[in-house]
Amino acid sequence: MHVKSGRVFWNVCFEQANQPTITDSDRRKLLHFCIVGGGPTGVEFAAELHDLLHTDIKRHYPALFRLARISLFDVAPSILGTFDEGLQEFATKRFKREGINLLTQHHVERVEAGKMYVKEQGEVHFGLLVWATGLAPNPLIQSIKETEKHPKTNSVIVDPHCNVIMKDGQPNPDVFAIGDAAIMKDNILPATAQG
Repeated sequence: MHVKSGRVFWNVCFEQANQPTITDSDRRKLLHFCIVGGGPTGVEFAAELHDLLHTDIKRHYPALFRLARISLFDVAPSILGTFDEGLQEFATKRFKREGINLLTQHHVERVEAGKMYVKEQGEVHFGLLVWATGLAPNPLIQSIKETEKHPKTNSVIVDPHCNVIMKDGQPNPDVFAIGDAAIMKDNILPATAQG
């Protein structure tokens, strides 16, 4: 989802926080936007949300704008872990300069309505939570032992026709795999690539 197309979610948080009976403490909780996952999706979402807050929201809710904050949580030691270190450092410095709170090496243990429990922090309140973590491999794909597998994702390796490549290095013309279950041998595409 593109952040600006999801404007209704931000408006709900700001409209609720704008009620005269709400305390500043509750306003801060409602205007805390949490993102779990420091990969490309979570990082892009945080950046887009930051831009939205500093343009439209600042103009429409100037008194509440100062209470809004963005926190990005990830279990890894840095954001964008699969990318070049230079890009990781650039994004980290940029986010810190922009006031986006980066909480790496933090483990979300459970989520309830309006709050999550983080091993390193305890209870964390939010108005909106976006879950942008990776996916676990499908148990069926994990159980298949006769095929070549990608060492990092455990996805089966396929040829350009999506035929599964067996352990002997030959594609099986009767077995196909697509989506998150497969990675093309000579043309590895990002997981978000359109088919």
